[in-house]
Amino acid sequence: MAFAVGCSTLVLFFVHSAYVQYHTLTGVRSFQRLAAIGSSAPDRSTLIDRTIDHYEHALSAGFAEPADRRQELASLHLLRGDVANAHNLLTAIVAEHPGHIEANYRLGVIERDRGDVTQAKHAWQRVLAQGRPRSGSHDDELLLRSALELGASTYPKAGSNRHWPSTVRAWPAFPAKWNSFFRRAL
Repeated sequence: MAFAVGCSTLVLFFVHSAYVQYHTLTGVRSFQRLAAIGSSAPDRSTLIDRTIDHYEHALSAGFAEPADRRQELASLHLLRGDVANAHNLLTAIVAEHPGHIEANYRLGVIERDRGDVTQAKHAWQRVLAQGRPRSGSHDDELLLRSALELGASTYPKAGSNRHWPSTVRAWPAFPAKWNSFFRRAL
């Protein structure tokens, strides 16, 4: 009897894992396909909806909800124009992982687009203060974008870049390679 229960539990575990992996891998492949086809593909909205379904199935059935998968789901909601769901997902990610670069950056963009420049600045400042680039990601690019967005929102009518040297020096987490880039550009 104990052996049958153990075998049944093991089989259920493998079936569950296969279900979660299927939706995760299919969602990731669809996400990559969306990036490859661009914004002009005729079936883009259908592919976005199917990809969201796969991500939601994987996240709801899994034992864990990885921050990167939730962030990808938030990006899909943004592609669909569902800013409220994207904002909720990104806020939850930042609450659990304050240094998550992409979630903070995207929150800043959402807040800027809503007209709340103060909250947008706070999000981009979190990126620069707490964000640590991960290898194999585009976090360096998002650090740079956060710096540029923060500078543009801080000095929107400066008419020149005279404030940039002091602004760049104020970001201790900013990668050294970008500091030298800015110094050469000024």
